Parts: sequence; C-alpha cells; structure tokens
Amino acid sequence: MDFKFIIIFLLILLTSCTPVFYMYKQEELKVEIDFDLLNQSDYVDIVYVNGNFSYISYFKNNKKQYDQYTYNCTDENPLYKPKLGIWIWDFNKILGKENEVVKKLKNLNINKIYLQIDDDLVKFLPFFNLAKEVGIEVFALDGRPQDVNDPSLLISRVQRILNFNEECKCISGLQIDVEPYLIKDFNINLESYTKKYVDMIKEIKTILNKKMLFSIVVPFWFDEIQYDNKPLSFYIIEIADEVVVMSYRTNLSEILEISNNELCYASKVQKPLYLGLEINPLPLEEHYLIHKDEIKRNIVIQENKIFLVRLPHNGLKYFGTYKVLPEKITFYQNRKFWDILRRTIKKKSFAGWVIHSFEGLLETNHD
Repeated sequence: MDFKFIIIFLLILLTSCTPVFYMYKQEELKVEIDFDLLNQSDYVDIVYVNGNFSYISYFKNNKKQYDQYTYNCTDENPLYKPKLGIWIWDFNKILGKENEVVKKLKNLNINKIYLQIDDDLVKFLPFFNLAKEVGIEVFALDGRPQDVNDPSLLISRVQRILNFNEECKCISGLQIDVEPYLIKDFNINLESYTKKYVDMIKEIKTILNKKMLFSIVVPFWFDEIQYDNKPLSFYIIEIADEVVVMSYRTNLSEILEISNNELCYASKVQKPLYLGLEINPLPLEEHYLIHKDEIKRNIVIQENKIFLVRLPHNGLKYFGTYKVLPEKITFYQNRKFWDILRRTIKKKSFAGWVIHSFEGLLETNHD
C-alpha cells in the first residue's frame, strides 16, 4: 500500500528479528506491546493525543484489499426532501426533560433522531411518543465494535425492538453503528472482519424483514475496502434502506470529495444517503508509522510483558508521520456549521445531514 492510502485509512483510527532487551525503570515502562500482533504486522501506528501517548495500532500492507475507487455521477436534484438528523448517545441527559429536549430539537428544525437504546425500552417510551407527536422520526440506535465477533447481544436487541414496536408503533427504524475497525487487529485480519461484518448486517436485514427501516452508519473510507468485487460501502448501500456516511470535515468541498462515491452509487440504486457532521470537541492527534523491526529493537520484557523502551517523541525512528487537526474534522466553536446545514447537495441520493451529536450540541451551544 503506498503512503497515501496508509494515511487515509489511519485518519479514522493503525519474522523475525531478535529483540534487543534493555535495562529500564519499571515506572517508565508504560507502553505495552502485543507481540503476537506485532509479529503478524508490517508496521505499527503510534498515536499521541494532545502531546501524550495514547495507543498503538497494528497494520499489514493489505494492498490487495484496499483500492482507490472513483464513481462519478452528474449533479441532479435530490429524490428526497432533505431532513436534519441528530445522534443522541446518553439518554440520561434527557430523562425527566423529555418535553424540553423535544421542543429544543423541533425548534432547531431537527426531524430525525438516532437514539442509543439499551435493554430497558420502556423508559424511552415517553420520548418516543413525544417526538412522534411533533413529527420527529426516531430510530433505535445500537452497536459496538465487538458485535462483529459475537453479534448475539445485538441480534437479541433487534428482536426486542421489533417486538416492542409492534405495540407502541413509535419507532421509525433501526440504525446499526458497528465500527470493527476500532478492534486492534482489524487491519491484520481485514478479510475476515469484513466478511463477519457483512454477514452480521445481512442477518439483521433478514430479521427485520421489512417490518422496520434499516439504517447503517459507515466511515467515508469504506469504499476503499473491497468485498465481493466491489467497494464495501456500495455493498452496504445495497443492503440498507438508508446509509449515513461519517463525512467528518469542516470544508464543504472536502465533505463532498470524501463522500462522492457513496453519493453517486446511492443515486444509481436510488437509496437515501445522509452526510454526518461532527460538532464535538476533538483533540490533536499525531500519528507515527514505525516498521515492525524498529519496534523489536526497542523492547524489553518485564513480568512476562513486553514494553517499548522509547517512543517517537523520545527518539524512536519512524518512516512516516502526520497530524489530524481537530479544526479540519469538527465544527466545534465554528459558526459555519449552520451554513453547511442549509446546503442541499445536488445528488439524487442526498437525503440530508446528521449532527454528531446532541451532547455536542449542548456543549457548544450551537443554536
């Protein structure tokens, strides 16, 4: 994989040489290495957040499974009346204030909510009903990265939501936000994770059986992963009733550039596609790409664990580096946010914008 595609993938997120062992103070050994994953990898990504070490991701050069793909289409008026949606993750911020929150969202012209649920669906009922009364759609939202390995909990919740909605008729759809790329060996076992992910969403689609709309959240770069001889995001668009692309940028031309393939393919198959915008505060990220052999030259074993003895800020050699600037990703404290929301994108599939998130809206006073 050339360096350009390494960087694109790492924006959202990450034999055998004989190790050299060093004497090192125990209290300084804070960065543990997964030696099994290291041996399977070609390089690692060491990430600093706001100047402090944060985490390590392990990568292989999966050139065969990543590809730059361009799918263009002409500008046309949308088939759908654009809506304004929002993600709500922490229902505890709403409990007891349902009327106030629904009124606030209605005043902001928000007409679609993706609400993180849990097993106690009854507590959400007042909010579901209030939103429905004022014409706001509510989708039940769920999903964790580990669901791709064991979807049983997610599947049981899907069935519970269906059963609950048979009586209340208050939930407009189900949204799945499963992000397997947050699992540390995702890139190393990309083909396996991709198949498990697709199998999972197919199973959910079968369970829903057209009784409820099926929405899926995807990162903008899923068009670079190939599955069944097509970009993964295209495959997902075909399965879902609607797709939300996490097109987290603050420049409209960049938003459209990174979501163009999905907008155009969804236009071809006539599926509604929403674009997500970030408003939460984000940290500065620094990424350092380091060859596996360089890591092995800088490790020590203590108490049956393997630690790095130095990091890039302390002299560890790296072959590539880049920064993720928060002002390029999030509209936090950026009043241009509302200007973007007023734009209608000239693609047949464009169905509206989705704000990430209600919690960010409260923190930034974007109203």
